[in-house]
Amino acid sequence: MRPDIGMEKRVTPPPRTYTRLAIALAACALAVPALAQAADVDEAPIATINGGLAQVSNPHSLSIDADGRVYSAQQGGGVNIYPWSANGNVAPSGGVVTPPAGSPASMPLATHIDSEGSLWVGYNSAHVLRFPAGATTGTAPNGALYAFDAGGDNVRGLDRDADGNIVASSVDLGWLGTFAPPASAPLNPTPATPIRRIAGPLTMMGYLAGPSSLGQSWGFAIDGSGNLVVAVNTRVLRFAPTADGNVPPTGAIDPPGGFGTAIGIAIAPSGNVYVAERYGAVGGGSGGIGAISIFPPSALDSSTDVDTPIKRIVGASTGLAQPVDLDLAPASTPGGGSGTIVVANSTAGITKYAAIEAGGTPGSATPGTPDSGGSTGSGSGGEAQPGTSTRPRTGISIDCGATFTNSPEVTICVNPPAGATEMALSNDGGFDGARTVPVARRMAWTLDDSGPVRLPKTVYARFDGPGVNSETPYTDDIILDTAKPEVLDAVIVTTGAQESARTGRLSTLLRVSARDNLSSVSRMRIAVGGEALRFRAFQRTVRIGGLHGNVKVRVRDRAGNWSAWRPATLSAP
Repeated sequence: MRPDIGMEKRVTPPPRTYTRLAIALAACALAVPALAQAADVDEAPIATINGGLAQVSNPHSLSIDADGRVYSAQQGGGVNIYPWSANGNVAPSGGVVTPPAGSPASMPLATHIDSEGSLWVGYNSAHVLRFPAGATTGTAPNGALYAFDAGGDNVRGLDRDADGNIVASSVDLGWLGTFAPPASAPLNPTPATPIRRIAGPLTMMGYLAGPSSLGQSWGFAIDGSGNLVVAVNTRVLRFAPTADGNVPPTGAIDPPGGFGTAIGIAIAPSGNVYVAERYGAVGGGSGGIGAISIFPPSALDSSTDVDTPIKRIVGASTGLAQPVDLDLAPASTPGGGSGTIVVANSTAGITKYAAIEAGGTPGSATPGTPDSGGSTGSGSGGEAQPGTSTRPRTGISIDCGATFTNSPEVTICVNPPAGATEMALSNDGGFDGARTVPVARRMAWTLDDSGPVRLPKTVYARFDGPGVNSETPYTDDIILDTAKPEVLDAVIVTTGAQESARTGRLSTLLRVSARDNLSSVSRMRIAVGGEALRFRAFQRTVRIGGLHGNVKVRVRDRAGNWSAWRPATLSAP
C-alpha cells in the first residue's frame, strides 16, 4: 500500500545550489550505512492463514486495502478476500472474485487496490480486469485491458502511476508497460498500445528473447518519486518514472551472494525496500525455503557494490515456504496492525510478521505521487523519514529526484500548490526568459549547457492561480555529467596450482582499474569470447570462471555514461 506522499524536496528560497554536489563528492570518498545492519532472524509468524477452509491454493499475489482486508490471487482461479483478523483455517469471508464465465482471463497472477478501492487483477492470458470497490463473489468487472502485444504472456505485476495510468510487468517477455486506464468493461481482443514500454538488453529484464543471463521481471513497486523498482531474479532494479525503451536501470540492489530469486517487492513510507525471496537461504543466496529481506533506500544507489539488508527473516521457525509476494499493512489497519509484513507463500498459505515500522496512508493519491494500494510486489512508496509528515510538498523535482544526468534533456516532476493554473519555469534565478505554461505534473525541459564544466544545474519555478503567491520561487538542481568514465587497465590473472588442485579447475580473475572525474564509476559489463555477461556493480576484482580468451570490459558512471570497451591482457598470477 502506498501513502499520500510525494517529493520530499526543498521548497523555499534561498536555493541550495551546491547541496547535491557536496553529497556526491562526499559519497565518492566515504560510504556510511544509513541504518544499523542486522543478521538473519529466524522469526515466527504472528498469524497464518492456511488449511482446507481457507482455500489457499498456490497463491501468486497479495494486496491489502485501507480496511486491512487481504486480497490473494489463487492458482485455482479466483482472488480470495480475508478480513484483517483472519488467522488459522478460516474461510475467505470477503468472497472469491472470479472473471466472467467464458472469459479468456483464467488464472490470476497479480492484484492491485487503487485509491478508489477498485480491485485490479492481472491474468496469465495477458488480460487485466478491474472490479468495483466492495467486489465479492459474482461481481462483474467494470473495466478490461489487453496488456501485451504477444498474447498468452503472464501479467505478473500491477500498479497505477501518478497520472492514474496502469503499469504492468510481463514475467517472461521481460518488460514493463504503461497503459491508459480502460474506460469500459468488455474484453478487447486488440492489444492496447502502451504509453511507455521499458524493454531490451540494456534493461536487464527478460529471458525468452535474450541471453540467459537476463532475468525475469516479476513483481514491482512504484516509490514516492515515481521510480519503478522491479524484482528480477538475482537482483532488484530501479527505473526512472519516465523511462521508455531500451534503457539501463538507474540503480540496483545486489546483496552478498545475490537473491534467492527476488520475486515480490514492497516499499515502506520510510523508503525501505522489502523483498520476497522465493528460495532464499540462511546466510544469503538460494537453496532455502525462502526469505524476506529489508534494505534501506540507499541500497538502490547504483554506486553501491554490495548491499547488506537491515533485517532478513529466514529460518525454520518463520513458516516461509517459497514466498511469492508481500505487502505492508497500512496505517488505517484495525487493531494496531500498521506496518505488519504480510506474505503469500506458494506452499504455506499467508503468513504475517511483526512490523518494524509504521505503514502508509492509502486511498488518497495526489498529483505528483503514485497511486495508493497494493499490487503484486507493490507496497508503500516514498522518501519520507519515520515521524515526518507524509503530505507531498509543493515544488519541482528534476528527473523526479535523480542526483545525476548525462543529458541536458530532462523531465520536471511537478507538485503544484492548491489553486495553481499556470507555472513559470526558468534556468535563471531572476526568471529571465522564463517559459510560462499550464500546470502539468510532468514536462520536458532543457538544462543550460555550460560545456565541460560539470556543476549542478538549477531550475526555478513559480506558480500562479487563485489564492497562489506568484512571487514564491521553488528550485531543484541536478548534476549534469556528460563525460565518459575510463577503463585504465584490465588484467586477467589465473589462480595458482594450489587452488587448481583443490577445485579441479583453473579459475580466472579479472582485475580492473577505472576512473570517473565526478559521479564515480558504479557499474560494469564484461564480455567473454564475444558474449556479454550480466550488468553488475563495479568491482576491482571479478572471478569469471575458467580460463578464457578475448575478454573485454567497460564501465558506467552514476550519470549513465559508458566507457569504451577495453580488451583485457593476460598476466601471471
